[in-house]
Amino acid sequence: MAAGNTEKKSMQIRHVPIPLSLIVALVSLCLAGLTQAEAQCSQDARSTAAKFLRVSYDGSFIGVVPAFAEMQGLLMDDGVPPAWPVVVTRTYKITDAAPVKAACRYTAVFSNYGYITEADVFHHEMRDEVAHIWVSCSDRQCKVDMDAHHYGLPPHAGKEAVLTWLRKLRSVNDNPKRKSLETEVDSLR
Repeated sequence: MAAGNTEKKSMQIRHVPIPLSLIVALVSLCLAGLTQAEAQCSQDARSTAAKFLRVSYDGSFIGVVPAFAEMQGLLMDDGVPPAWPVVVTRTYKITDAAPVKAACRYTAVFSNYGYITEADVFHHEMRDEVAHIWVSCSDRQCKVDMDAHHYGLPPHAGKEAVLTWLRKLRSVNDNPKRKSLETEVDSLR
């Protein structure tokens, strides 16, 4: 009987190192993945997403010059956003972030007044809109991914940026319809 007990102890000892080493390896892999995910959604990436939203709100995608120049350094050269409709935005905010593969996906919520179509018609449509902004970082430089699979938002500009854009369009072509559109956007509260 004593020999049987010894044999059980040996079996237990032989089996303990295998699961323990396996657990250590799995924990190490999980921790390495967690560190990589944290790096992908770094403060630099969040700062880039926030700056992208601010510069977009300031009119970069509708040709407001200072905002347009500032936007150039924030974008990957892999696509362009849609040009229409131009969404007149009241506010925007980043609500969360999630690491996805080699990037970080930020969720942005826009509160919109409405939108302007290519035919210079304003559709008053107060609503919130949820969108995703994808940011990738390498060598401590973060850029927004403009690939159509990741970014399909039309311009979302603030009221003042839209008014600047409309005035600029009117200076080129003084279309009475645009003056009416400008008055309508200016009256938004």
